[in-house]
Amino acid sequence: MTACATCWSIGSRAESRRALFAQPRHAQEMLSRSVPTCLASVALLTGAAVTRVGYGSSDGGSGTVTLKFECSDPPLGVAYNIKYYNGAVACGNLLLESDIGGSHPWIQPKVTFPAAEDGLYTLIYLDPDVDLPNNGSWPDVTTPGSKAPARHWVAGNIDATMLKTGDLSGATQVSAYKGPSPPWGSHRYGQFLFKQGAGRMNFTTLPSPAGIYKWDYQSFISQYKLGAPVASNFHMTQHMDPRPTVTIPPKSSVSADILGSLEPKCSDPPLGVAYDIKYYNGAVACGNLLLECDIGGSHPWIQPKVTFPAAEDGLYTLIYLDPDVDLPNNGSWPDVTTPGSKAPARHWVAGNIDATMLKTGDLSGATQVSAYKGPSPPWGSHPYGQFLFKQGAGRMNFTTLPSPAGIYKWDYQSFISQYKLGAPVASNFHMTQHMDPRPTAAIRSLLLIRTQAEKFRTTTEQHNEPSDK
Repeated sequence: MTACATCWSIGSRAESRRALFAQPRHAQEMLSRSVPTCLASVALLTGAAVTRVGYGSSDGGSGTVTLKFECSDPPLGVAYNIKYYNGAVACGNLLLESDIGGSHPWIQPKVTFPAAEDGLYTLIYLDPDVDLPNNGSWPDVTTPGSKAPARHWVAGNIDATMLKTGDLSGATQVSAYKGPSPPWGSHRYGQFLFKQGAGRMNFTTLPSPAGIYKWDYQSFISQYKLGAPVASNFHMTQHMDPRPTVTIPPKSSVSADILGSLEPKCSDPPLGVAYDIKYYNGAVACGNLLLECDIGGSHPWIQPKVTFPAAEDGLYTLIYLDPDVDLPNNGSWPDVTTPGSKAPARHWVAGNIDATMLKTGDLSGATQVSAYKGPSPPWGSHPYGQFLFKQGAGRMNFTTLPSPAGIYKWDYQSFISQYKLGAPVASNFHMTQHMDPRPTAAIRSLLLIRTQAEKFRTTTEQHNEPSDK
């Protein structure tokens, strides 16, 4: 257990907010620690069980290497600098195109690995789902597109110092970095690290962005005798229009005094929380992104799985909160730190949770003190925190709390005090971004036709405009 428990306090509003969402998040470190939990929780990322081995295989004695979009154990460390949520790559988690590609597709992510001091390495970064038929999403569509795979980055002669700092700008840029930019739906993006058996090499520069499609990576691996990768990781990236901006009023000193730090915090190890999501890893991991349409939307009553190595004779209470409901100007945290008039919102309280429930993750048999209501931010992104408490007094008779009516401006401090719950024994959090329901292939086709028709209409109008001359 980290300082999460020690920072908990029952006192002023500022103290309570710091207690729930305090101290800087350790994005890469904490998320990488939680990866085994992610792997155990989600088994449909690659169409089969997610494994921590076998991320590259040789074809018989030919030496041909086939790359599998899975993550190694331990996974390759890959992290993007994202303002609104944890940008660490973690075995199929979601990263939005507007946050890692979009208007800045040249900014390389950090890549880390416990490398041999005298070793040199090569990184390959691929998209196997480019140009899917009907602008589809994987795994809805598994037929490869006519341009697959796409080569997004190849860097060679990477030394141990680079892999310690994560900065690969000093490596040989065999193929310049080009960030993900799926036009529709979601694609897989895999990062594979190879150890160079022949030491420093003279690579032939590959053209980028021209020439990145239908890349024969197997011939490249064979040419430079790279063999199977020593580490890998992958993420899903979903297309989304750029994050809308809002006019933010100046922050007053009063607000700063009331709120303190709003940065969420997860315990070590983090509380296991996982949603069943088809398109990407639904495990909660220290501030990663989960879209509202996938965990709330049309099915806000489906509880996530919650796991923890509980004491066999222990009973526990879970509290699930949104501290940023109703932010001014429909803003996103951390752009806006002035609390909304409805904060905090109580999304779930479950009590008398036993060890068997926390082993299976199914809390439906617990006392539903406040019925589960999935996240539904109307705009922007909010943090959602899950906190587990051990009940010192054993089984308790809880008073049922009204839900969904009455979930806003909840005095969680009084609840914790009333039932003598003390400090949480484990916690976790995720960011949830509003997004309209995921479009089907048919809707995407109609939208594409509409876009093309609009472009044609605009071009025709411009062509038919009378000349000023």
